[in-house]
Amino acid sequence: KWIIRDLARGFGFYYDTERVRELDFPPCAEGAPDPVNPATGQLEAAALADEEELWQEAWRGYFSAVAIDERANLRLQRQYMPQRFWPYLTEKQNSPPADENFVGKK
Repeated sequence: KWIIRDLARGFGFYYDTERVRELDFPPCAEGAPDPVNPATGQLEAAALADEEELWQEAWRGYFSAVAIDERANLRLQRQYMPQRFWPYLTEKQNSPPADENFVGKK
């Protein structure tokens, strides 16, 4: 199960392993904390499922295990997913910043 939320537009999508539904997110009630940290765009720890950290760590481990450093192609990675979105990707968190001058050549 997963959810994607667009903070600026107040809507999102929810997938419950059977179908995808569009959701509307009204503004939080006055004084109620928003579970999304506006600085990072991530859910606060209290709003996460109990196993979320375990799954994120497993995904980061898988991502680093299948990556071959010698074949890194940051230009292609940027083509598939622009670098401005990298801070929100689990596999890109807690990793060293990309070398802007790297173009796949040594």
